[in-house]
Amino acid sequence: MGGLKVDPAIERWGSMRETTARHFKVTRTALRNGLIFGLVIPMTIYELSIVEFNKRAEASGQIARKYPSLFS
Repeated sequence: MGGLKVDPAIERWGSMRETTARHFKVTRTALRNGLIFGLVIPMTIYELSIVEFNKRAEASGQIARKYPSLFS
């Protein structure tokens, strides 16, 4: 009878993938990626949005709103 062949390597990978919270370790790479994708990129997008809003307000003759910003 034919059956499903179980590959132990794939089973280990699947188990690790399902329980990432138990196996996660804070390393330099994980910390760096967390800071880049969790803080730097969102803050950059926010700051660029503020600049764009102010440029459009000035171009249309309106008073630029005051948004909370890290740099001004």
